[in-house]
Amino acid sequence: VDKEFSYGLGWWIKNINGYLVYIAWGWGDQYLFLIPEIELSVVFTNSTNEGILKNGQEPDFPGFEVLENQILPLF
Repeated sequence: VDKEFSYGLGWWIKNINGYLVYIAWGWGDQYLFLIPEIELSVVFTNSTNEGILKNGQEPDFPGFEVLENQILPLF
């Protein structure tokens, strides 16, 4: 797996804290993280309300940072 991201069969794949993480990543920073090694699923939702977006950009939601720094260290 590449240092950053790999892609296959509709999933993004990334090594985070030594775990192979499969990621579904949707518009408005909607995330589904699957970590089969520890039987963990993590879902983040964020607003898809276009009224809160700045300059047509998607919100900057720290889903990866929360997973890496707050959730995975518990395992």
